[in-house]
Amino acid sequence: MENILVDYNTTDIDKVCIKIIDFGLSQVVTPRSKTKEAYGTLIYCSPEMLLNFSYNNKIDVWSLGVIGYYILYAMMPFNIRGDETNQDISNKIIVNDALFPKLFT
Repeated sequence: MENILVDYNTTDIDKVCIKIIDFGLSQVVTPRSKTKEAYGTLIYCSPEMLLNFSYNNKIDVWSLGVIGYYILYAMMPFNIRGDETNQDISNKIIVNDALFPKLFT
């Protein structure tokens, strides 16, 4: 979440620009290429990446889903609190189902 910038013009609210920054831990993976190497921040990694399966650029949809979940619910999916070990976080992503709290009661 720290690598997403939102720029908007206060006089024209319809002009919002969202930018993703800091690609220091990234790799270009095209639709036709695959890799098994893990890149990025653990909490946004897909199960395929954590299990060392080959994957392509479609795992970016997973990461966007994690971001969307956080924006909607103000918490990370899979009951990840942030104080767990990397192994615990990986296990939760691989094993747990995402819970979807009610937005309005």
